[in-house]
Amino acid sequence: MKFDMKQLQDMADKAVDRATHITEEIREATESMAEKKTDGSSTRQAPAPRSRASAKRSARESDGTSWIRSMDHRTKVIFGVLLGVIIFLLMLVGIIGCGSSRSTTDVPVTDSRIAMPESAESFAGKQYEDVVMRLQSAGFTNVQTKKQTDLITGWMTKEGEVEQVSVNGDMDFAAYEKFDANATVVVTYHAFPDKDTASDSGSDTDATGGDADADDTANGSDSDDTEQAQAESPQSQSEPITAQNNAEFAALLTGPETGDTVRSFAERYAGQTIAFDGYTADVQPHDDAKTRFDYLILAGDTGASHGGPNFRFTDVNYYDLHLSDDAPDSFGVGLNIHVEATIVRYDPNTSWFELKPVSITMR
Repeated sequence: MKFDMKQLQDMADKAVDRATHITEEIREATESMAEKKTDGSSTRQAPAPRSRASAKRSARESDGTSWIRSMDHRTKVIFGVLLGVIIFLLMLVGIIGCGSSRSTTDVPVTDSRIAMPESAESFAGKQYEDVVMRLQSAGFTNVQTKKQTDLITGWMTKEGEVEQVSVNGDMDFAAYEKFDANATVVVTYHAFPDKDTASDSGSDTDATGGDADADDTANGSDSDDTEQAQAESPQSQSEPITAQNNAEFAALLTGPETGDTVRSFAERYAGQTIAFDGYTADVQPHDDAKTRFDYLILAGDTGASHGGPNFRFTDVNYYDLHLSDDAPDSFGVGLNIHVEATIVRYDPNTSWFELKPVSITMR
């Protein structure tokens, strides 16, 4: 409870004045009663001569306290209560006055740190602007943001969604855990890469190509045979293979999903570019990754029956697809596209006809 010292002082002064006034009234009334009693007794009997000791005792009794002794019992009780109240109020004013006179700078500060409003786990998944505002409102003065450009489609993870929050490198703090107000707080969030910047996943796609070569070797394909097949191919590598300029490819697009013809075509034209109209039949995350996916591409238009192999882009992100400018931010299922891609390999065990994207345009 907070005390207003001026109001408390005024209350005490009023109480003292009132008590003093009542005391004076009691004293005057008591003295008046004593005088009347003395006057009445003098009319009845003349005072006897007093000794020197009696005179001294009378002098002491008349020193200002005789009025108290002349009170009746009820008056003495009231006077005692008033006197106790006055003493208590004076003591209370003195104690509070001494306490309030102490400078606030003399009070030791036990803990000036800021309590974290939420745990690290609860911050994850929220929009980073809201998290930054929450941290600044709590009192943190050094809140920084870090963009993690790893989004492809934005289906599973939304743009601006918080990946993690760290405080001085601590990424596993609890709610209400205390830190210095100037502690370094970093909010890391997901975002799409800028379209005018080159993809930073070239090493990933190169690694995929390397894995493809290793898988070709593991499956018993001979690189010399592949080079010989490419040399024998009538199609120039500077021109994409299409259904219009290559009868084998035209037959492939309307033929079975698997079989010797599919395997033979993949081996014969490995490393060359094909072009065809198709659509995105399925999209799945690659392993446990959040921003890399596997795309199933089929020839023809979405919703129509199709033939041909199960073309597949494996372990790609949004910018690995080399999409045209009119492509949607969420590149998902059921989109009619024109594909240009390099033949990587055909796996008869899974029936995947692996391709590496060169360019994809919407149609």
